[in-house]
Formats: sequence, C-alpha cells, structure tokens
Amino acid sequence: MSIKSKIENSSSSERILIIDDDLDFSDSLKLILDHENYNILLAHDREEALSAVENQPVDIALVDIRLGQDDGIEVLTEILKIKPDVICIMITGFGSIETAVHALKNGAYDYLRKPVNPEELLATIRRGFEKIRLIKEKSAIENTLKEIEQQIRASFNQAAVGIAHLSLDGKWLTCNEKFCQMVGYPHDEIQKISIDEIMHPDEIGNTRKKLDELIEGEIHSFSKETQCLRKDRVSLWVNLTVSPVCSPANEPLYFILFLEDITKRMEIEEMLQSLVKDLAEANQNLEDFTRTASHDLQEPLRKIISFSDRLRVSLENKIDDREKEYFLRMEKSAIRMQKLIEDLLKYSRISSLPPEFESVDLKEVVQEVLMDLEVSIERSKGIININNLPRIEADKTQMRQLFQNLIGNSLKFHNPSQSPKVDLDSVYSETGQWNIFIQDNGIGMKEQHIKRIFKPFERLHGTSEFSGTGMGLAICLKIVTRHHGKITVKSSPGQGTMYVVELPEKQN
Repeated sequence: MSIKSKIENSSSSERILIIDDDLDFSDSLKLILDHENYNILLAHDREEALSAVENQPVDIALVDIRLGQDDGIEVLTEILKIKPDVICIMITGFGSIETAVHALKNGAYDYLRKPVNPEELLATIRRGFEKIRLIKEKSAIENTLKEIEQQIRASFNQAAVGIAHLSLDGKWLTCNEKFCQMVGYPHDEIQKISIDEIMHPDEIGNTRKKLDELIEGEIHSFSKETQCLRKDRVSLWVNLTVSPVCSPANEPLYFILFLEDITKRMEIEEMLQSLVKDLAEANQNLEDFTRTASHDLQEPLRKIISFSDRLRVSLENKIDDREKEYFLRMEKSAIRMQKLIEDLLKYSRISSLPPEFESVDLKEVVQEVLMDLEVSIERSKGIININNLPRIEADKTQMRQLFQNLIGNSLKFHNPSQSPKVDLDSVYSETGQWNIFIQDNGIGMKEQHIKRIFKPFERLHGTSEFSGTGMGLAICLKIVTRHHGKITVKSSPGQGTMYVVELPEKQN
C-alpha cells in the first residue's frame, strides 16, 4: 500500500492529511508541519486520500486542486461526505479566483496558492484548528444545554406541584401533568381556556389585579392561599404562587405559576379549629362546674365543721375519750376535704386562665413567700439561703404559688434530727433559659417515686406523717408548663432533694 500512514510525532493529537501528487511538494509541507509537532498523513491520489479519511482520524486535509487525473474539488466533496467535520484547505498553482470561489462553495475552509508561504500555511492551519476547537466547544455546550433542558423538562413534568406558564393576558401556554391532574383539564383543553376558568368566582378580580401589578412592576411575585375550581366544578384549596419571566430588558414575557394542593391541610385546620372551639367550651364548662362544685361543697363542709365543734363542746362532759376522738377525726377529715377542694380550685384556675406576663424579680417574690412562711420557718428552725435569682417575664401570682409550694415542701419533708436548710440559686443558659435550683437537706425520695409526685392527689406518705392534699407539686408542674418551662427533680433517700425549674427569660 503506497499511502504513508505511519504517524510521526505521536505525542500530538492534531492530525493533518496532505493530499498532493507532487511528492517533493508534499514532503516540503510535511517538513514545515513536523516542526510544529503535528501528526502528518500523506496521500498522493484520490484512492489513498479517501482510504486515509475512512480509516484514520483526520482533523485538517490539505488538498491539491489537481491530483493527476483526479479533480481535487471532487475529492474535497467526497471527503466531506465521509467526514463532514474535516477542515479542507485547497492548494494549487494553477487556479484562479473563480476556482477558489468554486472550492469554497463546495465546502473548502480556505485556499492557498503555490508556492506556499510557510507563515501563511501555519497561520491558516492554526485558524483551522481554532475553528475545530470552537466547534467542539460549541458541540459540548449544546450537549450540556440539551442535558439541562432534559433535566428541566423532567423536573417540570414530574414535579409534585402543578407548574404552568401563563400569557400576560391570562391564557395558558403550557403546564405539567400535575397541574392537569389538579384542575381536571387535559393538555389539549387547558390551552383553550384562561386562568379565570379555574379560579373561584370570588377570587378572579383579586387575582387579575395581582397579575396587572406584576406586569407594571409594582410587585415581583405574589403567593396566596385561595380556592380553585376543577373542570367538574369541585372546589379545592391551593397555595398559588405567580412570578413574571422577563426579557433581558426586564420586560415581562409571561408568568410562571405554581399550584400546590392544600385541601387536606385546610380540612385538618378546619377540624382542629372546631376541636379547639369544643375544647374551649369544655374548659369553660369545667371551670364553671369546678367553681360551682367548690362553693356547693365548701358550704356543707363549713356546717359539718361548725356543728361538729358545737356538738363536741356541748357534750364535753357527757361523752368518753373514745367518743371525743371520733369527733376530732370527723373534724380533721372535713378540714382536709376543705383544703382539698381549695387546692383543686387553684389547679383548675391555673389550667383555664392564661398567665398575665410581666417583668418579675424572682428574688423579691421569694422574699415575699418567706414572709408568708415565717411561722413554719421559725417552728422548724429552718435556714433559707437566697443566692442569684433572675428577673423574668412571668405571672407574679403564679410564681408566688410555685415557690411557696416548693419551699414549703422542703420545710415540711425535713429530717426530724436536723433543721431544714434550703438553698436557692440560678444559672443562665445559652438557649435563653434560666435554670433555677431549689436544694434542700430533707428526707429525699426513691428514684422510682419521682415520676409520681407531679400527679394530682399523689402522696408518698400518710397524713399521719405529713399533712397535705397531694396537689402542691401538680400545681407547680402546671404553673411551669403554662410558662413554657420544665421542672425536674433529683433526689435519693436521706440525701435531700433538688428541684430544677427551667423558665424562659422572655415569653414569646
């Protein structure tokens, strides 16, 4: 085979095919191009040229217009049929301007005359490879754009929300499958109607007004929860978002519209509102019942206590000690029930009435509580240490109840062999919460009992050991919860108890 297909300077990937029947001339071109590290192929007639193009990668072909018995322009045409992206540069010493124009019309990239100027040759070759580079870059960009377009189209069609393009006069241009499913119109029908056809009659005017504001540039987008009408005229709630798509000159071209079906959410919200209303009515009824029951129960109890005391006094010398004990037990039970009703009423009020938040100095609150507990403190010889206590937003009355119950518990459940000691301190956390510590040296409790103590009427000790109704810590938990806080307990038998009350500095 006479074609010189051996590729020299294989380090380069830029391949040039020289097609010329003049061996000396083709060798001289090869010598010039070898210095530029191009890979060179040589062909001396039509057959070798076409074989090279078919079997070898070729970027640029230098084609002599006269190839012995062959026409270079015909060879040019056949090369481009095989590989249309080959850059063909025609070379001749006999052609005219008409020949050059004819070659260019048949697909030649450029035209060089013999004898070839080496600088002109290299410049033309470089321009040819630059064109190849630009073509490859353009092709890569076009492929990338096609991929992006396919991805956008797939996202558009497979989106979980309805997406549509709307003309400036309110006509549908295109939409995805989800949009058609939501409004109940197929693709071929949706483009025949306007936005008015799917809007609830009460919403058409306002929606049109918003579209006009988008066109005028008064707003950049709008979003609202509104009602739409399906083709079957069934109403559905949607979250509608509309934005304009603008030209480089910032002139609106059309609207892009997003439609999210929120019918189920609205139904749930409506159901919740109904439940909240029912709950509020139930709470009001419960509060009314609690107040009435408390009043109606306390009055008979007062009479039981009063007449029992009178009867016991009047029979003082007529009854024995055992009968006197019966009277005392009856009075104590009635008094305990009276206290239980009072605590139940407090618990109900805290549960039903919202706190009245104000700036409260907890140190002042505790000092007021200590004045109320003065008798208990003196009787037990208790020691109360107040360290750092913050100022927070809270209901002052409920804060007094909280600390009175907690400090009162520490005084009540003390070790008989030593005087009660209560330390109060606090630490501010980065979350905007105050952790308030109430530590005592009392009898403590087992870990398994800690979860029980915040339940209403829950007692760990009998009334003969410690008085009370079992409502104190339940009231504390309710107060702290209503203040968006938490209360925890750390304790062990004989080691005292520490209450940790976490309260926000500011109420949202």
